[in-house]
Amino acid sequence: MNTMRLTWHSVRMMNRYKLRTGLMMLGSVVGVAALTLVVSVGQAAERKMLKMVAQVFGDSSVMILDRGGQMMGGPRNPGKALKVDDIEAIAKELPGIEAWDPQQGLSTPVRHGEASDLAQILGESERAERVWNRKASRGEFLDQAAVTGSARVAVIGETVANELFKNEDPLGADIQIGAVPFRVIGILEPWGTDPHGMDRDNEVIVPVTTLMRRLTNVDTISSAKLLVSDPERAEQMTPEIKRILREHHHLTAGQPDDFAILTATEVRQMVGQVQRVLFLYLPLVAAVSMLVGGIVSTSLMLAAVNERVGEIGLRRAVGAP
Repeated sequence: MNTMRLTWHSVRMMNRYKLRTGLMMLGSVVGVAALTLVVSVGQAAERKMLKMVAQVFGDSSVMILDRGGQMMGGPRNPGKALKVDDIEAIAKELPGIEAWDPQQGLSTPVRHGEASDLAQILGESERAERVWNRKASRGEFLDQAAVTGSARVAVIGETVANELFKNEDPLGADIQIGAVPFRVIGILEPWGTDPHGMDRDNEVIVPVTTLMRRLTNVDTISSAKLLVSDPERAEQMTPEIKRILREHHHLTAGQPDDFAILTATEVRQMVGQVQRVLFLYLPLVAAVSMLVGGIVSTSLMLAAVNERVGEIGLRRAVGAP
């Protein structure tokens, strides 16, 4: 009975002080919603990041970057020192390298008729399909003849296809990159956005030789990816890769490297740092939101009690429990 009376009395007070009740409920809801949202976003971001890292950079991968280049969807500036010949020399001198792919890129408008789209243009080889673990969902990928002959062919992403062709079939159609026409031979399988927030479906892949000769007019690359047969030897290969590159670049003992080598171990360390941010600092921010909501509720409850000090004292004086 006491429980029923207490509940009924609480409902009456809530109905009597509607503004105060609404503020208390709002503070609680906002705090809980903030915590739930932050944790959910953090978990989704972690799953997305781990999926992309596993797809782009497995344990058998070794990435070589020119000092001017970036990786994993970031800006790809033209390289200054790294060349395809350097990567070929590494593949020949070091046993255990299954495949390799050079990469060069630029961001430029792509046009088809009156439609235009600002896309990321990537120059790659015929081995890119295996090395980067991304295939053509329709049509075909680049082949050796296209790369050797600097063919003007392109494999486009879903976003590019939607922006330029709408409801048309892009296979076999022509697009224009800069002032150079290309024929679409394939559509890349969907990827989505990367951790940088870049749309990886807004990409066009062309033969690296075509990009260097016709679009960028350079003989260097921004990066290259190696696949090794034994993932446990990837770390052991790093000193040898460094030695070969320094010899090819004619660097003396006192000169710094003009390249960077990234292995799976370093990538895991980077992922670990991001995970610590996602699961320590973000929930901490949400906890602060809940704390603020609790302080607001406590203040309102304290104000309600202070208003009834006289009433409570009188009731206690006449023997109320």
